[in-house]
Amino acid sequence: MSLPEALSYCEVCDEEPGPAGMLRCSRCRNKFYCGAGCQREDWKKHKMDCSLLPLMPLPSPDIKPSEELEAEVRRVEELLKAIRDSWKDLEKDQVVGQPPNEAVRRAKRQTHEFKKLSTLEFAPEFAYDRAQELPPLKRTLIRIIRLYFLHDIAHLSSQVEADALVEFFAGCQLPSSFPQLFGPKIVARPGDLSPGEYGMIVKILPIRYMPQSKEGEPEKQRSDRWMNLAGIWQC
Repeated sequence: MSLPEALSYCEVCDEEPGPAGMLRCSRCRNKFYCGAGCQREDWKKHKMDCSLLPLMPLPSPDIKPSEELEAEVRRVEELLKAIRDSWKDLEKDQVVGQPPNEAVRRAKRQTHEFKKLSTLEFAPEFAYDRAQELPPLKRTLIRIIRLYFLHDIAHLSSQVEADALVEFFAGCQLPSSFPQLFGPKIVARPGDLSPGEYGMIVKILPIRYMPQSKEGEPEKQRSDRWMNLAGIWQC
């Protein structure tokens, strides 16, 4: 299996490696350091962006559609739609593509529907234990991102579609200070990513679904689902 391309500089101090060469994070294999000191310094931040990349060949994704998954997505989707509907008056003067100003953000967070997010419960199979250490609102949103991404992977109809999604992530050139998305792992292990990786997915995946399909088609439903979530994530 190929590994993420190595950098030629340390991601903490920007220095080139010493005689021993560049150190690679032994877990995600996608973070690079000039030495053990910089790696230790960075761990407190990096651990929230780090998930295992096995050395063995990555299998094709083994997530299948199920009644439980569909029911959980529908339940969450209804709440997110209700939140966005409750924000319509607050968003009427907002410039498309621009984040809301702080006064509007505060008003959105005070709506009754939005406050339900912090206490939203998930079925045990969709709870995602790594989110437990996050603040309540972020914990819920990360779980929703994970749920939606599992749903997307479950509905890949062929290896061609899976490969296209890998290529999409490979084409996203992210600054080294951002959580990195290694396409083969993201698609093969959609339920085992880090909070930071899920947080980056919600920022870039809606771009892939922006071309709108006709009302009622699965592609339009998926696009609306991710756009609603991305709008709430911005808040």
